[in-house]
Amino acid sequence: MKALASCCLAAGKPVVDLEHGKLPDPVAEVIRIVIGEQEKLGDRLRKLESLSGIVTPEDRFEERVRDIVKGFSQGGGI
Repeated sequence: MKALASCCLAAGKPVVDLEHGKLPDPVAEVIRIVIGEQEKLGDRLRKLESLSGIVTPEDRFEERVRDIVKGFSQGGGI
């Protein structure tokens, strides 16, 4: 304990210097899981619609969703 510099002590206890950019982001992880599940459900729905002969309009927001997902997958988080 004496080997630690005074800048590394707070109230006489060692301080752990956390790199906040490397900490896990549980909220972003949950959002990734929800988006993944939504994509799987969307795939299943498109397959069922195709097999049933149901024609659906093109999803106008698909590209925007892909951009958001890409941001999260690259660590953008919230």
